[in-house]
Amino acid sequence: MDDEGVVDSLPVLPVQDSAALTGQAEELNRAAESVTLDGGADPEANKADPDPEADSEAEAEPQSLARRAIPWIVLVVIAAVAAVLLRTFAFQTFYVPSSSMEPTLLPGDRMLVLKFDLGTIHRGEVIVFKRPPGDTEDFNDEDLVKRVIGLPGQTIYSVGSKIYVNGQVISQPWLPKGAQPGPPIPKLTIPKNDYFVMGDNRVYSYDSRYWNPHYVPRSNIIGQVLFVIWRNGHPFFKAF
Repeated sequence: MDDEGVVDSLPVLPVQDSAALTGQAEELNRAAESVTLDGGADPEANKADPDPEADSEAEAEPQSLARRAIPWIVLVVIAAVAAVLLRTFAFQTFYVPSSSMEPTLLPGDRMLVLKFDLGTIHRGEVIVFKRPPGDTEDFNDEDLVKRVIGLPGQTIYSVGSKIYVNGQVISQPWLPKGAQPGPPIPKLTIPKNDYFVMGDNRVYSYDSRYWNPHYVPRSNIIGQVLFVIWRNGHPFFKAF
């Protein structure tokens, strides 16, 4: 076999220009740089690019919590304001300081008092009031609780255990049977906007019978007792 036959049997390779060869070499060099000496991937190359969506979710989570908390904060503020307004203008709790209203109220009882819009005050209602001008001896408590017996413009006096208002004996169903009358009521005409009050424990109550002047001005009245809600250290319910 001659030399010419060998040459004819070899495949013919396409001729590439030098620029193309140079470009391929550069690509191979870049690929080699991305491979470490031990054959693994370059750690720096494997580091994932920061995920912008993950960052935005992390930032959005605290903002979302804040948005969810806002309605609760508003609700708490509204509830606090409502409680203050109710206590100031509508209802308030008071405790009974003495035995002057026994057996209806006991010392230490907690009462719920209606303060808003008293309207007409009636005989027999139990009221809480600021210490009246005529009480110049008992300075232990600024707020007192008694029962309304006489109304503005009425004439009042007592004989024994009977109380007369405008010449008529009044019924006193709130007193226990056999209750002692205590000191008598002198004959009085109650001034306009004033009230004559007494404790149910007539023997031990320091009330309108002793004061001078004898009356509670309407401006001193805080409110009407609605319920007893606490007694002897426990929840308790008694309506008036």
